[in-house]
Amino acid sequence: MAFPSGWNRRARLTIPTAGVSASQTDFPVMLLWNGTSGNIPPEIYNNSVSSPKSDGSDIRFTSDEMGYNELAFEIVTFVPNSTVGSARIKIWVKIPSLSSTSNTSIYMWWENDNATAYAVTDTYGRNNVWTNNYLGVFHLNELSGTTAINSVGSNNGTYTGTTFPNRVDATYGYMQNFVKTNGNYVSIGSGSPWTITGNITVSAIVTVTSFTSNWQAIIAKGDTTYRLARNAGGTSPAFDRSIVSGFSQASNGTDITSGYHHVVGTYDSSVGSYCYVDGTPGTLTTNTDPTSNTTDVLCIGRNTLEAIRDWDGYIGEVRISNVARSSSWVATESNTLLSFSTFVLYYAPTTPSFNVFPYCGWTRKCQLTQVGTQTAATVTGFPVPLIWNGTSGNLPAEVYNNSSTSPMSDG
Repeated sequence: MAFPSGWNRRARLTIPTAGVSASQTDFPVMLLWNGTSGNIPPEIYNNSVSSPKSDGSDIRFTSDEMGYNELAFEIVTFVPNSTVGSARIKIWVKIPSLSSTSNTSIYMWWENDNATAYAVTDTYGRNNVWTNNYLGVFHLNELSGTTAINSVGSNNGTYTGTTFPNRVDATYGYMQNFVKTNGNYVSIGSGSPWTITGNITVSAIVTVTSFTSNWQAIIAKGDTTYRLARNAGGTSPAFDRSIVSGFSQASNGTDITSGYHHVVGTYDSSVGSYCYVDGTPGTLTTNTDPTSNTTDVLCIGRNTLEAIRDWDGYIGEVRISNVARSSSWVATESNTLLSFSTFVLYYAPTTPSFNVFPYCGWTRKCQLTQVGTQTAATVTGFPVPLIWNGTSGNLPAEVYNNSSTSPMSDG
């Protein structure tokens, strides 16, 4: 039998409403163990007899306890260790419907020695985590090589500079240490899909080692398109866009020179621009002119027209989307990143039984859907008839046609 038969461990993970600013659709959630804190069961990272395979290839996720509805996920880092302080795990799971009014639960499955990992292009593989208008998702967790992987599935970046990549072990998983004096940056490209003149969101987790130049860049497509950077010579960030009449700036007065911060810039062509820090927006900039389209190269950690503006500090979890994320999306994303240990709660793992319905012996199933337009109001405990009267009905033909796949003669 296919999944979930053969999987010997399962745990419920719950996302309380407290961290969800408003209900979201197809929302990626971070699961983490950083060596000292996390939001996943210890079995996942402690290399015990009931842990997953050493590469995590037997890990699966579902939205239901029985394992009917699998979820797309990406394993970014999987380093289990019996010395748990040396273990590192980071996984992103796409939640189809994340509720702000009732707790959302998903289920994590593991321990199947015969399982193999999904390919990145599989239905529940990496690429399908990032389908909600993402163009770029750069975790920046590479230890070596020159490629900064884009988890969307195309348009990777290139590590450039001395002693780079320069991976560091950070609170929110591995990040890159961009050393300004080493000329460290990631070059992504200048053409499609980065020539975004309309709605856009760019974001990253950052730290500051030093501010030595005005406008040091977090994410920038040169100096004449869009850029998320230090605000002039201050201690806070800004999101700037070049427009026909000059430039439009959305600022945020939060000091980011100490600790980790989630910095976000958004532009909505019908509203204007915001710059967020840790989920809190600055003042709305109401200019709605489209962003200029230039051939400048999009980079992480550098403004290619002003190399003196290189970033000096950590950068990780970079996102670029061709949609203006809502304030509730940004706040919820900040929560899953910065407050991961309370954003997701885990329950003690159990061993699922496959000797009970529906796993043992049942070979056929189908989905029946009630049409909402025929419901006058939401009701509970309401009986619904399933009928075949000889000429019409609302059941699959197999149920009544006495075929080889029909139910037993007495149902």
